[in-house]
Amino acid sequence: MSPSIRTLVVALAVPWLFYVLVKPARGLVDDYLVLGPGVMRGQVWQVVTALFVDRNPLAFLNLLGLWFVGAAVERTLGRRRFLILFFAPGLAANLVVALLSAWWASGRSIQDVGTRCWVCSWDWRFSTVRLRCA
Repeated sequence: MSPSIRTLVVALAVPWLFYVLVKPARGLVDDYLVLGPGVMRGQVWQVVTALFVDRNPLAFLNLLGLWFVGAAVERTLGRRRFLILFFAPGLAANLVVALLSAWWASGRSIQDVGTRCWVCSWDWRFSTVRLRCA
């Protein structure tokens, strides 16, 4: 496993394990780290931290996918392009969701939409890599 994949897996696993195992801290995580209406009140870090905080109990499956599929994609694209592929769609999706939630949701929490956009872009990009390599 490459250093970038290992770092990403750890960076995703630690907050997930913290959320799952430390139940009293869930409210704090939900209020300050997950993408929500706080972005429009100055908590702009949520756009980034939402990439690493997953409240789904089955999120370890995402980690396994990153471990195996991410390693293959990184070998194909190279470290720099892989990291751009990992961060750019997620950050862009979280930013768009935060802006749309301010306009559309009127303060209701928007949950996991940015992650879904990231997974869709990941799937699309990986399929083009697979087609090019075939």
